[in-house]
Parts: sequence; structure tokens; C-alpha cells
Amino acid sequence: MAFNEEEDFQMAWINSHPIIDKDSEQKSTKHLTRTKRTNSKKIKKSLQDNPFGEPEQEIDLHGCEGLEAVEKVDSLIHAMIPAGYKLLRIIHGGGNLKYGNVKRFVDQHIKTKLKHLVAYYAIERNNPGSSLLKIKTNIENDSLFKKHS
Repeated sequence: MAFNEEEDFQMAWINSHPIIDKDSEQKSTKHLTRTKRTNSKKIKKSLQDNPFGEPEQEIDLHGCEGLEAVEKVDSLIHAMIPAGYKLLRIIHGGGNLKYGNVKRFVDQHIKTKLKHLVAYYAIERNNPGSSLLKIKTNIENDSLFKKHS
């Protein structure tokens, strides 16, 4: 097949300028970089955020109103004690006025009504939307627990 002068020029240009797929290069580089970052963050987070190890139970209170959240947390804590679980992550979020401040309701309940059951309660480091709660050991023999259960 014969080309005219313009087509010969275009073919010469195409042959001298190889086509490089930049998208595939970027995808392979991003994948490697992303994997390295994710692994290092996971290791750092697990070592720094939680001084007691991974929580055995977790409750997400997003979408709950204040008193509803308190009831859920209370019933879960009372169910954890006979099962032998000691560490709970409470995901309460940062505080949305539409639902009432769930964290404030839960904090108040834990610090007043459940203080005899709780050994540790604080916001997780690097995550203000969740708190860690550690239940005291030897609660099952406690007479206060028997009154509330």
C-alpha cells in the first residue's frame, strides 16, 4: 500500500516516538507504594492506640440517640461479664447534635452507674470517635454486679 507524502511523514513520526502506557506504569507504582504505607500504618496503630491489645467486643452507636445508646452499651457490658470478655471498643462518633451527644450520654452513664464495673475508660489515641472500656477482673463475685444483673 502506497502512502502519500503526509502519511509517510506521520508513519516516520510514529515509528520514532514509541507509545508508552503511562496509566499502567502509575498503577503498578501506586500499588506498591500503597501497600507499604498501609502495612506500616497498621503496625503503628495497633502498637500505639490500644495499650490492652485488640478489643474482644465492639459496638457502633452511629445513628443511635443518647438514651438508646446508653441502653445498648449497658446491656452489652452486662453480657460481656459472664462471657469473660474484658475489653470493649465503643464507636460513638465525634458528636452530632441531631442525635444528641451520644458520647456525653455514654460517658455520664459509665462514670456514674457503671463505675463499679469499669477499670479503664478513655478515648482511643488517634481516634476521637471511639473509646476503650476495660472491665474490672473478678466482677462475678462482686455483690454490686449481682444487684444490677
